[in-house]
Amino acid sequence: EPAHLETLIQLSGLLLEQGRADEVLELCRRGVAQHPGDPRIGELHFAMGLVHLRRNQYHQARTDFERAVELNPSSAEAWNNLGNALLALGEAAEARRALEAAVSADPTLADAPYNLGSLFLQQGRLDQARLAYLAAIAADSTFARTYYALAAVYEAHGDIPQARENYQTFIELWQGDPDFLRQARARLDQLH
Repeated sequence: EPAHLETLIQLSGLLLEQGRADEVLELCRRGVAQHPGDPRIGELHFAMGLVHLRRNQYHQARTDFERAVELNPSSAEAWNNLGNALLALGEAAEARRALEAAVSADPTLADAPYNLGSLFLQQGRLDQARLAYLAAIAADSTFARTYYALAAVYEAHGDIPQARENYQTFIELWQGDPDFLRQARARLDQLH
């Protein structure tokens, strides 16, 4: 059944994981058009939003995520990604509201408080950044990049022992880009 909504939702997720973005957009648009009154199409808007966000099409991503949260206000991931799109558009106040909504919707989604902490860090609001990063770690203690960000906050505060501890934890947990790991080791070596 090519018009079955649950099938369209599942298939769009699978295609998204495979990086088949154009097919995701085509499938999601078809599903939205075929099921305009069904609130489950919020998942299709969410998938389209991810494609647009990855393509740096922030205005379209914003529209998609706004529609997704309108249809499913409890979707922490949609709120979080709406916040990311808004940050990319330079709309910090709206991004903060979206990220706070994401944290409220699901306190276990570590990305949301991490992104909120990054927003506060960019604004020089170090105490709020620290609290948001600690919330991200409370949600997921293996979320490695949070330790790097938290170390930067402690370093800016002059709390070198805490900065060292968090850089070290990042180094122990990080499994991504080796350049980021080298950068963390260099920061740790510079702290006295």
